[in-house]
Amino acid sequence: MPLIERLQRSLSRKQEEPFTRATLDDLRACYRLFLRREPDPEGWAAWRDLVENHHITIQMMVDGFLSGPEFRRLQEEAARPVLVELDRFRLYVRLNDYFIGAAIARDRTYEPHVTSALTGLLRPGDTFLDVGANIGYFALLGAALVGPAGRVIAIEPNPHNCDLIGRSLEANGFAHVEIHPVALAEMAGTFALDVGGPNTNGRLVEVDPGADPAWLTVEAVVADDYLGELERLDVIKMDIEGAEPRALEGLAGLVRVHRPVILTEFSPALIAETSHVTPEAFLRRLAEWGYELSILGRDGGCDAPPGAPDILAAHGRSGLSHLDLLARPLDR
Repeated sequence: MPLIERLQRSLSRKQEEPFTRATLDDLRACYRLFLRREPDPEGWAAWRDLVENHHITIQMMVDGFLSGPEFRRLQEEAARPVLVELDRFRLYVRLNDYFIGAAIARDRTYEPHVTSALTGLLRPGDTFLDVGANIGYFALLGAALVGPAGRVIAIEPNPHNCDLIGRSLEANGFAHVEIHPVALAEMAGTFALDVGGPNTNGRLVEVDPGADPAWLTVEAVVADDYLGELERLDVIKMDIEGAEPRALEGLAGLVRVHRPVILTEFSPALIAETSHVTPEAFLRRLAEWGYELSILGRDGGCDAPPGAPDILAAHGRSGLSHLDLLARPLDR
């Protein structure tokens, strides 16, 4: 049985039976999962004595590892910003951001298909709006592609992510990137950002007096009002955990004037939960505005433009939580 499954079962037993005795299997699992190493002889002997002669519980063992100096040191190291060298720029990440920061540090890229698409879309001098910039990978990529004559507007409501973006901008000397610590929505107001632990993703939710205290309070703005009269807007990227329809409504005027190419994440479940509209309504809105939709393939290419039913069917067949869509204006 895999170690993680063994520990999960142990922990579930512990919740049901708070005095369940720990075993040597539990001890080995704690070393592997919490300290990420095999037991050292001295430490193993000390813990083994506790298991065999003092009958410690699983709760006591887990608490001992989590409160120990080695585990705390590992957590502090993982939370410290690390500068990663990438092909076109350098990016600060945190290694306890397992799905994004740690993945970039490991692979030296992020979402290769989206990276490829943006590389083909952005040109020197362009204005790029990155809605949901997260830790700034695509904003920094955009900055490298549009150059000093261009402009990148990074929208990111999580202040911890904004801190990393600021560090990265300084490391690259990118003066043509703006960080805006707000969310985009169809109306201005105060919202909560549902974040999970050290992960950098967040989902916009209505403020609730009984909400999780770990959620962040953020300000949402209407892009048409907040950004004013842009001289140009060439490409928009949206990845905001289902709030894309809300942001799009607030972008209606800018989209009508500039007719930018739009690259958007499409997660039917999150759209329904976060924006309170059907996925079909979001797709229909883009079509009504004169946009032709394509599904972005894993290689960065696009399939023949499908209709909304085809996109929904493709999502169902994919087994993925989301697809990435490319929306091109028909009149450009």
